[in-house]
Amino acid sequence: MTEVECIARDIFGNESLPCSFTVTVNDTEAPLVSCLPGGYRSR
Repeated sequence: MTEVECIARDIFGNESLPCSFTVTVNDTEAPLVSCLPGGYRSR
């Protein structure tokens, strides 16, 4: 979980009050590694 805090500002410099929320990411996929044909790699 990550806490995010945002403040909006318009072109005149007016700011909103801070707003915060929590972001949760559920990664349920296994990692996948792909290689180029022939084992070459770009630099």
